[in-house]
Amino acid sequence: MTARRLPGHLLPAGRLPRRPHGVDRTRRRAHAPTRTRRTGTALLGLVALLGSLLLPAVAASATGATVTVVQGNSTCRALLGDADAYEIKVEPTAAISDAASFGPVTITGVNSAKTLLGFTSTVPLAAVFVKGGPVGGALYDYRPDGRSSDAGLGVTGYGDGRYQISHVSFCWGEPPVVRDALTATKTAVASYDRDVTWSLTKDAEPTLLEGAAGGSAGTATWGLGVVKTATESGFLVTGSITVRNPNAVPVAVTVTDTLDDGTVADVTCPAAAVPARTTVDGTLVCTYTASPTSRAAATNNAVVVSGTDGVPGATAQVGLDWVQHLTGTEGTTLRDERLGLEVPLTASAEVPMPETFDCPDDPGAYTGGVHERTETNTATLTGDGVALEDDASVVIRCTLAALTATKSAAGSYDLVTSWSLTKQVDDPSHTGLRGQVAGTSTWTVVADRTDTASGWSVTGEVAVSNPSGVDVPFTVADLLDDGTPGQVDCPATTVPAHDSVTCTYTASPGGATATLNTATVTGAGSAPVTATAPVAFTADRSGDQSVTLADPRLGTSTTITDDTTLSVPETFLCSGDSADYVNGASSRTETNTATLTGYDTRLTAQASVRVDCSTPVYAETATGAGTRWPGTSNWFMYTAFSTSTVDLVAGQKHDAGDITMVRSADGRTTTITITLHPGFALSGAKDDVKIQPLAQAPTRYLQPGSFTHKWTRTTSPVVVTVPSTAFYGIHLDVVRW
Repeated sequence: MTARRLPGHLLPAGRLPRRPHGVDRTRRRAHAPTRTRRTGTALLGLVALLGSLLLPAVAASATGATVTVVQGNSTCRALLGDADAYEIKVEPTAAISDAASFGPVTITGVNSAKTLLGFTSTVPLAAVFVKGGPVGGALYDYRPDGRSSDAGLGVTGYGDGRYQISHVSFCWGEPPVVRDALTATKTAVASYDRDVTWSLTKDAEPTLLEGAAGGSAGTATWGLGVVKTATESGFLVTGSITVRNPNAVPVAVTVTDTLDDGTVADVTCPAAAVPARTTVDGTLVCTYTASPTSRAAATNNAVVVSGTDGVPGATAQVGLDWVQHLTGTEGTTLRDERLGLEVPLTASAEVPMPETFDCPDDPGAYTGGVHERTETNTATLTGDGVALEDDASVVIRCTLAALTATKSAAGSYDLVTSWSLTKQVDDPSHTGLRGQVAGTSTWTVVADRTDTASGWSVTGEVAVSNPSGVDVPFTVADLLDDGTPGQVDCPATTVPAHDSVTCTYTASPGGATATLNTATVTGAGSAPVTATAPVAFTADRSGDQSVTLADPRLGTSTTITDDTTLSVPETFLCSGDSADYVNGASSRTETNTATLTGYDTRLTAQASVRVDCSTPVYAETATGAGTRWPGTSNWFMYTAFSTSTVDLVAGQKHDAGDITMVRSADGRTTTITITLHPGFALSGAKDDVKIQPLAQAPTRYLQPGSFTHKWTRTTSPVVVTVPSTAFYGIHLDVVRW
């Protein structure tokens, strides 16, 4: 082993600093006898006596080490007799304090008086020399194995007192060869989650059974299905691995843990080495966690690999007893009260249970010949946390043979023939211009024949038969397909078994539209049955079977026996004679009359066309007669106030009307009256009357649209009031025809 370099004054024994040059070891030895001779023989004897009397006692070692008293102040090499021994010397006393470290050694357990101490060491110590008292100290000898820790080391004086420690020497040499193997033990807790769920189904096969009244409907099998589903998860193995070291030196280790299904555990150790043995084996406790995918593993194996030469590793194995954390329940009870079933279950199961069903023999249990009921069966599955219910149903359908029926039908009625006549025109009015075509209309004459029937009657028989072996009460209803019921008369209300009853009926419909007669026979408990017969009506006729249709305007006359329509177009003209027009308009009405005659028929019908004609209409601008506006080439004029009538001029040359002006009594306002001549009218447009008062003759043209006084008028005369001025611009929008 190579000595480590220690800080300060702490150096291994035998590796002290060299003496200064010039110091002669022989000469020092020579001086010693000289000093001895000076003290004399008596002094030497006294010292020897005192040395034996003051020899210190020692404290007991916590580890039971061998302790001897050594005189003087020796070194580790001398104490151990080993020239290669290493030494750490700690001094003075002030340096000896609790938890002080010097190289591989840490001082522990120092009391307040500095008379006791302990130590721990990363290398096994062969011995510790504790110096205290006047003549020597105590040697704690740990050979041959060495110690990594001890406590209670000190030097005891006379009585109970102890000497204060002056210094301590920690001695070690090469560590002994380690031959003892590590040992290992382990624990294992294996657990998993088991989630158990249950399901229940109930069904029936078949779900429909059919039979005849009084017999068996058949057998259905109730099916009970219970499914237990167990899901395992959360597999976990945890525990500890304890490694023990019987050797006097720490041993570095690598710890692995594996389940026999191949799952490798996650191992956590608080240190990388197992401490050295002191009074007992050093121990290292590691923990581990393994998460397998199933609980197939039966054993858990730990392997400890030693990192120290000569120290064998160790293994530990433990069996796995899997602990289950159950959610749900492992057992349930299946019940079916209808079937009297109560079965405890711990696994999935299927239970088939047959049941036979009958059809009732009472006809009163049948409606429309059918008895149908639903048989429901409910099963339950119960257990700790389980409360399931399911049901299934079987429909039982039974039939009762229906009655049968046949029938006859004969129809008759009275038929009276009558006629109607209408005259229509497709365009009853036309408008046109003078001398032009106003339009064309088509005259339409419609003669309709109506055959009026009455007194309809349908009579016949209904035969009811019973194919069953029991008497069946029955009722009969008779109905035409136009909704008319028949009055039925039956000699009995019960049809004997395998026999029949014949009924008669009479129906009085409101017309001859019925083509089919239906009898409905309803037997007690049986489905209604029907019998049908076609209906043909025979008519007793009266009235004109033929008539004459005439239209003088259209120049036609013809004999008809059925509905007839005549259509003839006619064109209408507007008169070209202006004398036929008043205010540009002319109107007339053209009427056409048709006749329909026979032995019992005298009918007339007419229609009219209105023809409205007019002369052309022109829009004109009219102004009061006077002076043309300056600055413009048009003929618009402004008018000076006048007490005489002033012409209203339209289109420069037409006398459209008269204008009168009357001032108020105070002369402030003037009332202007405009009266249009025949053939002229106001346009009815917005602001069709405009007047601009002018204080003096204007010097420029003024647009009528900018006149200050405006009115919308539709009839003549127009009367308005404006301020009194010398001149007026008077403007009207008129039409002329």
